[in-house]
Amino acid sequence: MTNLAESSLTRRRLISTLAAGTAATFLARRAQAVHARSGAPYHVGIATGFTTSATDGYAAAQAAIASLPAGEFPNVSGLPVVIKVNLVIQQLYTTGTTTDPNVCQAVVDLCIQNGATQIYIVEAAQFSATGQQDGAPPFAYCGYTAMFASYPNVTLVDLDQDPETLTPVLNGYVYRNIWLPHTLLTPNAVFISCSAMKTHTWATVTMTCKNYFGLFLPTQYDVIGQVPRSNPHELSVAEAVTDIHRVVPLHFSVIAGIYGMQGNGPIYGSPVNAGVVLAGKNPVAVDRMCMQMMLGTVKYHATHLDFMAVAGMGPSAQQVSTQVITHGDAPENLNFIGPHLLWPYSGIPSLSASSVPMGAGLTITYQWPQAANGRVEIIQDNEGLDERQVGPTDRVTQIKLISDWASYTTNELSTFTWGGTANSGSPAGTGAYLVRISAGFNANDSTPQSSLNFGSKLFQVIS
Repeated sequence: MTNLAESSLTRRRLISTLAAGTAATFLARRAQAVHARSGAPYHVGIATGFTTSATDGYAAAQAAIASLPAGEFPNVSGLPVVIKVNLVIQQLYTTGTTTDPNVCQAVVDLCIQNGATQIYIVEAAQFSATGQQDGAPPFAYCGYTAMFASYPNVTLVDLDQDPETLTPVLNGYVYRNIWLPHTLLTPNAVFISCSAMKTHTWATVTMTCKNYFGLFLPTQYDVIGQVPRSNPHELSVAEAVTDIHRVVPLHFSVIAGIYGMQGNGPIYGSPVNAGVVLAGKNPVAVDRMCMQMMLGTVKYHATHLDFMAVAGMGPSAQQVSTQVITHGDAPENLNFIGPHLLWPYSGIPSLSASSVPMGAGLTITYQWPQAANGRVEIIQDNEGLDERQVGPTDRVTQIKLISDWASYTTNELSTFTWGGTANSGSPAGTGAYLVRISAGFNANDSTPQSSLNFGSKLFQVIS
């Protein structure tokens, strides 16, 4: 049965058999190995035409997965499975907002048939139906509690109730460490994403890869009065998505699109009875094929997919035609209405060095992806702060304002210099810092609560 209290005790006993630091390091290294094995050619299974029944998701998921070559679905025999769903708000999947439980059930049944020992369906605190942050994921309202009540080896997990460990990120864009709930540190777990298929006013689309953004827990990464999960937002959504994939391996991806969302998702768009499910091993390849079906190939791009491709996690947009092989039904043009992007696309600043001596200078180069009102600053992010102990707080501190708000044109190449000092004039101390680029479309976009996007880059000040 889906008893959260009992399952929490079981997981704690399991995790206590390993040193937390050892488990975290193992998971980070395993994520790197998973990405290395998921190289080209990339296979994506597609099932279309399932529009006659609200429960078609089960059959469509079966068809999409079955169309893939042997070996694409992970080996789960004798292993635990962690399935990340998208329950961003207390709404039914027929609105296009949340993951279809019928699709998730098809994946669960396949895992059980293939010998999985325990299955954890996980999500963290999300929005209530009124748009406010709620205390628990809406498993019951969205149909999961009833769906899996008779499954003795399936547990619905509110990740915000898990103990957490500060987990190292290998070669992170903006994070060196991320707080992870212990269910994600389950030894030998196989990770599967069952996501919704939606447009997104910040990220263009939210499907498999952006689904992992929900692993940044509100109990650790919120600031009162700011957007939910404000810390990864104010460093860089696209880079934070890439970093969470660096540390939590994803072995298989399923996109539930019997009902998708178009327009101004991920909450306020309109539903589309698209009747499709996509599946595959590589999350970037699955997302790129789905985005192509939804929005075409010209007008939009998803920065988080671009950054993941640069990190070696999957194909670039230009590689889809030569490196992605589809199976099952042919890709359809779904003609989704795209989002009104409220934020300029973000990029990653280039630095003259990844580490500089205390008091030395640093040259920063940035090419603006879109015309923007922008600011450049040196910041520190207090990664080790445990907000469960001190309460919601802003982890980010400005160390030096390098360039205040100014207008930049599309593709303009800008160079800035940091002299190694803080705003006080004193040399910045040793430690980890970030160069952060803030960008908005309008001159009034000057706070995270207006319409800003961010691009950041880690560097070290050494003695």
